[in-house]
This record gives sequence, C-alpha cells and structure tokens, in this order.
Amino acid sequence: MPDPCFPEPTGPAAGGRWTRDIRASLLGSTTLRAQVARAFLNRQLEALPPEIAAALCHRIRVDPFDQAYFELVVGRFLQLLGATLDYEPVGANGRKVDFRATFPDGSVYVEATSPEYNRESARDVRHQGPLLDIIEDEAPDGWSVAVWELPNLGPNDRRAAFRTAVRAMFADLPTPVPDVWVPRSGRVVQGAISVDLLPVRYSDGAIVVSPGGGYVDNTHLRVAGAVRDDRKIDQGRAFPGQVILAIGPGPFATHRDDLDVALLGTSVMVLGRDRQVQAYRFDANGALATQQVPEFPAVLAFPRLGIAGGDDPILYVHPKFQGTLPDALLVLEQRRLGADGILGTSATQTGIIDALGFPTTDD
Repeated sequence: MPDPCFPEPTGPAAGGRWTRDIRASLLGSTTLRAQVARAFLNRQLEALPPEIAAALCHRIRVDPFDQAYFELVVGRFLQLLGATLDYEPVGANGRKVDFRATFPDGSVYVEATSPEYNRESARDVRHQGPLLDIIEDEAPDGWSVAVWELPNLGPNDRRAAFRTAVRAMFADLPTPVPDVWVPRSGRVVQGAISVDLLPVRYSDGAIVVSPGGGYVDNTHLRVAGAVRDDRKIDQGRAFPGQVILAIGPGPFATHRDDLDVALLGTSVMVLGRDRQVQAYRFDANGALATQQVPEFPAVLAFPRLGIAGGDDPILYVHPKFQGTLPDALLVLEQRRLGADGILGTSATQTGIIDALGFPTTDD
C-alpha cells in the first residue's frame, strides 16, 4: 500500500469529532483521538505484507469494524510471536482460513472469529450512541457530563425533541465551583434524562460516565457456539488438525471462568438433603471437551481487546489433540483438561500484545 489506509481527512467532511461510530470517526474526525487511532491502524497495516495489508485495509473500511479489527490484531499478534504470514490459504475442501502462520519449528493455520455477545445489551448501546453524541455536541465548554439515565429512543424515533431537552438542561448553569457536581434532568415522550455536570473538561471529550444496562451474560454460550459452528468446522477441516480458532472478546472484558466453562467444562458442587456439601466434581462439558475429534487443536481466546488496548490471549488446548504446537504459542497462558478438572500453566512471557503500541492521547 503506497498510501496510508487512513489518511488525515480533508475537505467538507473533515472536522468532525470522535463518536461511537469508530469507522466514521476514523474517516472524518480531526480530533487528537482520531489522529492517534489512524496512526495506530496505519502502523499495524504497514507492518504486514503488502497483500495482507491491502485486504485488511479494505475490510476495516467496509466490513463490521470489530470483526475486521480483530482479524488485524490476530495477524499482528502472530507476527509478534515470530510468525511469517500467508493470507487466506485455500484448503483441501476449497475453504479458506485467515492466516497460515509459519514459525521456525512448524506452521499452524488460524481462523479469527468475533461472536456477537450479549445482543440485547449491544442493541441498547447502539441505541444510546446517537443520544450520547447529542449530549457531547451540546455540552457547554469547560464542563464534563456524567450521564445516568436516557430515554428509550429506537433507531427510527426523531431526536429533535431530545436535543431541545438537552439544550434546556444545559442552559443557565450556575457559576462553576471546582469539584462540585451540578445535577440536571429533563424528559421527552420516551422517558427521562438525568445527568450531572462538573466544571472541568478532559481531553477525551465531555462525557465521563454513560449508563449501562442489565442483561444476562451469554459469553460462555457464544464462545462455545463459535467452536461448534458448522461453518467454522468446515474451515477447520480444510487443514485437518492444523487450524487454531482465535476468538475475540465482546464489548466487555471476558472472564477466564466464562472461557473455562465454554471450552472445557464446569465445576459442580454436590449438596446433600441437609444442604451440606457432599462432594465436588468436574463435568467436562465444554465445546472442546465434547468434540470426538479435535476439529481445532487449540483455541486462542482473547479476554479483552479494543482500539485502546488489550490482553494477551489464553491458549486452550483440545483434550484429544496429540500433536505439537509451535513453541512460540506455548509462552502464553495455557488451559488444559486434566483428570479432575482444568490444569492451568502461567505465561512465561506477558504483555506481548502491548508491543503493538495501542494509541493514547499522549502520543
């Protein structure tokens, strides 16, 4: 790629601020956050072989951002481990996987996938995004905003009344007093608006707190579903016994316990009629443990990843896999199935992913 994938925006579309639409912000925002994010992505793409960089640049610009971004990070992480990459090799059944990673002591194939976690919560976040953007637009200079409650506006609801209500809430603020929050509330037909304002403005923007939502976490189901997905299994069979499945995290950090349950199994406490503990056992009912053959010799599970940072993945090894993995992968934290439960091996090298140089506004 002779030109950067994400050049600095110019012309009428330039000048926008950073919003929750990451791709739109990368293409149009001129804020410091957007500048360092573009520089970060361009650096990662430039470190890849040109044909891989061109393909992933296209994907990041047109495909769902989280999925394309995860594929980019997986490729770069494999490079940090010492791999030489080939992109989208074609297997015996005509199916492709994302990468062939060649290490000094052998090769593996890697398919990256980002399950859709907690769909209801993600939907709420998507609906809240445009409302938070309006609050960011209308926030008075020199003030930060903690958003506690927002109305339930759907994607087709008009937001003019919401903007009018926010403007009214931000009008006639008292003389600022350091460290003293100013509460403000309002209402539209769809519900209440509740915020607090503090007379200070940080470099990352006006909003310092935004509301969450209640949901039943389905991380373990989504991770297990990725391993059991027939389409992914077909991709694995393109290179039998050689495809590692890299699984991305959701919008929130994924706990190791959820990954253990999804991939290997569950610890069970047995109670008697007197409700006293009678015994403990381990049920090997995870997605890897229940496969009759190792469709994927191992899973690289990323607990946390975003545009601003992430954690090294955990290597989950299939209980029935009898082969060997490249030594470079074995420096990671490992989880395996033992006779009485899960056996863990600590990482011998940590902070590998940090070498990507994630963006900060201090760059």
